Amino acid sequence: ELMTRGDTARALEYYGAAREAVVEIGSRDAMDRETLTRLHFIQRQLGLGLSEAGRVEEAAEAILDGFAINEQLREKRLDETSYLLIRAYPHYALGRAAAARGDLESALRAAREMRRAAEMALELGGHAEAEVLMAISGRELGSFLVAAGRAAEAVPVLREAVSRLETIVAAEPGNPQNVEHLGTSLDVLGDALVASGRLEEGLEYNRQVLEMAEALLSQVGEGAELERYMVGLHQRIGGVLMALDRREEALGSYRRSVEIARRLVAADPAHGLTRRDLAISLLELAAHRAASGCCAEAA
Repeated sequence: ELMTRGDTARALEYYGAAREAVVEIGSRDAMDRETLTRLHFIQRQLGLGLSEAGRVEEAAEAILDGFAINEQLREKRLDETSYLLIRAYPHYALGRAAAARGDLESALRAAREMRRAAEMALELGGHAEAEVLMAISGRELGSFLVAAGRAAEAVPVLREAVSRLETIVAAEPGNPQNVEHLGTSLDVLGDALVASGRLEEGLEYNRQVLEMAEALLSQVGEGAELERYMVGLHQRIGGVLMALDRREEALGSYRRSVEIARRLVAADPAHGLTRRDLAISLLELAAHRAASGCCAEAA
């Protein structure tokens, strides 16, 4: 919860306290598999949090420690499929940490290692979690390829990830986490298509994701993080529409991003990320109004 609110510092305090509580149980060699698995999860979250905070060296240390715990789990006769699945997660965190410090080649290697672990787990038993991890690794790989300026190469990877997730969601439509994975993957695919010059196709995917987000919001009634995501999505849709010279539609998207951001700031004025989102939305709207000849309105 603290991580999603942007309060990374406090989140790290809690993860650190949780780690200390587990460590106090005794040495790792004396821990049972359940306790080691819990410690593994905490190390992964610490790595992601430290990466978000820009503390990349500490993040790398936490993630590498997660790999060491993974090997200890194997020694405790964890079955090979479970071992491979657990091994995939540190690669996920390692990729995010590498991308955060701008090392996209390392991020790509980590995503490929995550994919390889999931593939091996699938070959051993077709575990449902391995299917999800295959899709997530594809999304991460595609996202890093886009960031590296290799959008055309990313598109088929992301299409495969989306196809897997569509099958997973169809089989278990009530799983919100998988629906979220699908939405995020569709979003990245849309961005990859836009980055490769296929604006109309990319816009179609972005709008599909927006429809999914709006439908989910209507079901849950409220959700600040979901609405924050929608603010950014409206901004990106506006940018694509401007590139397509569909200015009135673009301004409508920017106005919608401002409306949502203003509502979020009114509900939680102290939330730094929401205030930043509002500032960006207002700047985008003003800039594009001016570009459209609406200078008086922009002022």
